[in-house]
Amino acid sequence: LQVAHVKAQIGLMMGTVGVGTDGTNRMIPRPFTTIENGFLERALLTIYTNQERSSISVGAGDQNPPSPILDDLILALEWIAEEESAALARELRIMVYGSSTATDTLTMMGRLFNGQTTVDWSMEADVVCFDLTAVQRDSSDMTTFFYIAAIGAFYRYMRDPLRDRRRKTLLVMDEFGLACQTEAVGQLAAVITKVARKYGVGLIVADQNPLTFLDSKVGQIIMENCRTKIMFKLDALPAQRMAEALPELNELHVAQIRQAAQGQAVIVMQNNVIMMTVKPSDHEKAMLSGS
Repeated sequence: LQVAHVKAQIGLMMGTVGVGTDGTNRMIPRPFTTIENGFLERALLTIYTNQERSSISVGAGDQNPPSPILDDLILALEWIAEEESAALARELRIMVYGSSTATDTLTMMGRLFNGQTTVDWSMEADVVCFDLTAVQRDSSDMTTFFYIAAIGAFYRYMRDPLRDRRRKTLLVMDEFGLACQTEAVGQLAAVITKVARKYGVGLIVADQNPLTFLDSKVGQIIMENCRTKIMFKLDALPAQRMAEALPELNELHVAQIRQAAQGQAVIVMQNNVIMMTVKPSDHEKAMLSGS
């Protein structure tokens, strides 16, 4: 499982960002030939087999050996000493160092990915938050990759056979319209929506524009599979569009959505429509102050 995951991540790192026919950003992975795929898998199996042996030999009280980095993969590919594996290692070296021989300078990709991760991908805490603000500010070209990495990490956590599924888990994605501009993120969110219940997981996606869920295939899949839809104040056109998509809404409900005051919401829960006022607790007020 780890080898398959790393192979996919390597493909993304070596890939390019393109634009699909629907205008969404697409992370296009670097395609590997059958030969390259075999060498890549052999190199990764060698790395993780050695990692496992090192972990077993660690004495009590000692720290586990550090996780492998791209340098380890480059060396493992070079060790295979085949023409295609050497070419793949050279490509990785140039991506990391900007040179096939010198190692005195790291490229931006090298600084980002050739080292131990600074992100805690553990999801065992009661509340886990991934904030991509710094990524968007410092390396906007990599935002797509980090969106995929974050939702991919949750997907693997959801399907982890050792996870206690009795502990119900919510995945909340704010600014979903921005996130699902990356095709792979939207597709994975749709998959999670379809299968989440059997894994003890619920998906909550939020966006200011309801057309995010009405005008894209991914959004429509999510709408169809979500049991509850919550609408705060909307302008006339999007409110009417929501009424067309949700036959439970009548003209009174549409008027309420258009005229809603702060905190007022119309909720469609299965076939029931509820008008509700949502108020933050004192603790929530304090935490959200200034946001």
